[in-house]
Amino acid sequence: MSSNNVVRLLPERVSALDAWIDGQTVEIVAPPRGVVKRVLAAKDQLVEKGALLLQLDHGVEVRAPVEGRLIRLEALPGGAVDRSHPLAAILYSDDLWALAHFRPEQFARLRLGQHARVQTATHVLAGRVGGLISPRYPVLLDLVGGHHAALQPGMSAAVTVEVE
Repeated sequence: MSSNNVVRLLPERVSALDAWIDGQTVEIVAPPRGVVKRVLAAKDQLVEKGALLLQLDHGVEVRAPVEGRLIRLEALPGGAVDRSHPLAAILYSDDLWALAHFRPEQFARLRLGQHARVQTATHVLAGRVGGLISPRYPVLLDLVGGHHAALQPGMSAAVTVEVE
């Protein structure tokens, strides 16, 4: 091997200025007024569209409008509910991704499919660059592998991407 050859042992990485976990959520609101009789679902439970979540007085049932993971449930038996506060939120299709901002010179080095590391306060996840528009818009990072029930949209993250 000649002295002119350079061997790179570790891939170069760029770090995002800021990043967060995101996903499409669906809020579930109560009827105008009611009292919770039974809670039939639990936070972090996967639910099918139409699944019975709560039973209220006067025979009112609250069902899941979409399939996904129940990420928030704010109803207790005997508790009064009304439209002023959502009862629950479902992460649609249990699908999460990360969004991240990079400096313009870093953005210029990003390519679709590059490997990324997404770290939250509690998890380290593998990701891939899945969408690039321009330095003014966040970069979409697809999370690779199974998602963890502890992750929710809005969580802060640290993102590094392996670049060439």
